[in-house]
Amino acid sequence: MISSYSGIITRELPIRNGYGQSINEPEEVEIGVLYYLIGKSSLKISEKEYMELENYRNARNCLAHMRILELSTIEQILKK
Repeated sequence: MISSYSGIITRELPIRNGYGQSINEPEEVEIGVLYYLIGKSSLKISEKEYMELENYRNARNCLAHMRILELSTIEQILKK
């Protein structure tokens, strides 16, 4: 997804992430920053891409809080 929208993302840089770190390259952008850019309407993605990003975000949050991922979530991620 980053590579598909790198031009748009680059125009928004530099930007700070949730930890106050400066993001200067599109490849450094994480899921939370993508959500932020979508929320402020800087980045427009399809509904399918949004659902995919939401799936990644939920999986990331589960893992970050030491929760187990549902098998269906793992299967969806691995299909990509």
